[in-house]
Amino acid sequence: MLLYQLFPKLLLGGDVFFQTMEECDIKGVEGTLKISTNEVYSIFVDEAQALLKKNEIHFLSENGKHFRSAFSALVEGFGCLSSDREYLHYPVFSGTGLAFDQFSEQTMSIVGKSLGDCPDLLFAGFKLLGVNEVQQYLGKILDLSNVRDDVLNHVANWLRGRPRWTAGFVEVYSSRQEKKSYKKEVWRIQGEFKDNDAKLMEALDRYLNVMTRAEEGNRRESWSAGEASAFACFARMHRKIANAEESQRVLLKKVEDDLEYTVFRFAVGQKPHPFTNDVAKILIENGVAAVCETDRHGTMIKGHFDEPIVVQSGINFFDLGKQLQENLVKQEEGGLGEAFERLLLPGLLMQRKRLHEFVKLHLKGSEALALEAYAVSTRSAYGVLCVDTRGKIDRTIEWVEKSVNSKFEGQVAPFCYPDIHIGPDMLFLLRNRQDYEDFRACIVQSKYVSEVTNQQDALRKLVPTKFYHENRGEAEKEKISQKLFEELATKWEDLKDEFVSDERPCLQLLVQMPTEPTASPISGYVAADATGPKSKSERKIRDWLVVVDDEKAEELFSPKSADVIRLLKKQKVK
Repeated sequence: MLLYQLFPKLLLGGDVFFQTMEECDIKGVEGTLKISTNEVYSIFVDEAQALLKKNEIHFLSENGKHFRSAFSALVEGFGCLSSDREYLHYPVFSGTGLAFDQFSEQTMSIVGKSLGDCPDLLFAGFKLLGVNEVQQYLGKILDLSNVRDDVLNHVANWLRGRPRWTAGFVEVYSSRQEKKSYKKEVWRIQGEFKDNDAKLMEALDRYLNVMTRAEEGNRRESWSAGEASAFACFARMHRKIANAEESQRVLLKKVEDDLEYTVFRFAVGQKPHPFTNDVAKILIENGVAAVCETDRHGTMIKGHFDEPIVVQSGINFFDLGKQLQENLVKQEEGGLGEAFERLLLPGLLMQRKRLHEFVKLHLKGSEALALEAYAVSTRSAYGVLCVDTRGKIDRTIEWVEKSVNSKFEGQVAPFCYPDIHIGPDMLFLLRNRQDYEDFRACIVQSKYVSEVTNQQDALRKLVPTKFYHENRGEAEKEKISQKLFEELATKWEDLKDEFVSDERPCLQLLVQMPTEPTASPISGYVAADATGPKSKSERKIRDWLVVVDDEKAEELFSPKSADVIRLLKKQKVK
């Protein structure tokens, strides 16, 4: 047996893998071909990274003096099989941690010596699953009868990408259960679901909880995905940097920084960012990105990064607040104003109670208490927390329409940076915890200013009756914006009362920093067409106006974020 392992070609007169596969081929594949001769069979070898380890006993070179990896033996054996059988494809090797360079080096060596010319060494034709493909995949395995179209579409949107995400979900749906000690109403997606809809959505919630979060944070689950989770891909990258040699650490750290920034861009604007060549190789090897495009020999590689499960894992792995602070300091893209708007997100998203406490502190009476029934959604829509529709009026109106009509949490990104013509800088909805379809709009005007100028202009942008108006505050000239062509103007006219109305008041937030509190208007209750509590109006008091200035900043921003803003003010003064 030992000699058989050491010198298979000498003893058998041929490659042991070739002969073994030939036997399997004759008994299995060729028997199947009698039934269907039009099928083409592919060979997939998963977890192939384990094959790259050099073997000190098995798979020696022909003269028995040099170590070979099991990978080289498999490539040669499978490659020979594929070359003379039209119904077999060249094998596809895959696996998290499969190093591109080592893969290419060994494959090129074997192909050149034994197999001659052959198909692409690095494959890119194995397409990711789109929404329709995921639905078809699920429909072949699960009972989807009586499942609402919007529920099935929601699940498929989360699972699109590599087939592994859908396969893992099927397992959770079929066999995994949450711990009995956890009450479903505490963690499940907000919305009304019955029967198969409820079962599907609860399975998705359990699955995302395990796949996109740190293992120690999944105490409510009776199972763990371990290294197979999407979150583990980011943790693996981080460990790789910590354990890397000094010569590799600079590149790896740059890769992680680029990845962190890409997650941030996607989460707060849905802006994709392609990864290429060395960076793409590292991300693909560690499971963070999928192969998008390659050339024959892998000298050009493009990585695909927009799978919702992976993006959400990145949001959970990296500190969103830290990224937003750095964006403000660097003044990237839209400068201080745009970066300042983004810095509001952690305060509104991460601490649900913070906004309620702030409103109660600055507004008195029962009307302020009524807002306690409503909360900001912290769930992304497939990895997107905030859509950026600046410069695109139709997309702003589309976000409003989808948001007011959504039936459950996560269908639409919770925040929107709208086009400049509507007025405010940010829009989001506060949802009733007991009835998801009941909501209150929140309208934000944010100003990064050292001195208050044109404060009335800022307040007018918060008035819902003046949305999409020109010449606000000039009674004779004020009119609907000419930027809204007829179709959009009609659509907005039909939609605006669903967004804010006398029956559905709104919360207006004026955030101006780092100005001193003496320069601020007062918080209070305002009429539907008024710019402040003291403004004259014939209409009844309806909306809430809350002002955030330097003195109140830490009630909404985190203390560290507030310090960054003040520091920038000092630097500007100098």
